[in-house]
Amino acid sequence: MIVVVLGALAIALPGNSGSSSPLSACSSLRSSAIVAAMGGLPQSIQGQVKRMVPDLAPAGAKFQRGDVIEQAGLPTRRFVGAVEGRYSWVVTYEHSQGSVHHFHAITFGRAAASDYAPVPHGVLTGPLCQIADAALSGALSADHL
Repeated sequence: MIVVVLGALAIALPGNSGSSSPLSACSSLRSSAIVAAMGGLPQSIQGQVKRMVPDLAPAGAKFQRGDVIEQAGLPTRRFVGAVEGRYSWVVTYEHSQGSVHHFHAITFGRAAASDYAPVPHGVLTGPLCQIADAALSGALSADHL
């Protein structure tokens, strides 16, 4: 029983190379559409993320954690997942600076007849579920204006 519980917890931990996104562990996002790979995002958002975060590894891939170079040439950031809102997407990625590992969220909003664009409040940093909630809440409140 303990082994099963530990196995289930490992799926939800950031950095796991499983097929589900660590965002699926966020209880507030359980009814949201979670995308675990960049390829599941609209093309326009994929292009913007690549321009904004050019050194981004795919979800589950190796990346450079911290300042100690373990393997030359690894990306310094890694895609974690994305959540779709009514007229928005929240894209999350992880990265380490020194010994501090943290998550970032970029919110992309959409006007009714136009393409997605980054929301002006910028990139949020903090605990994964909290930044996803904050970014999605902000984007959704803007949807109702």
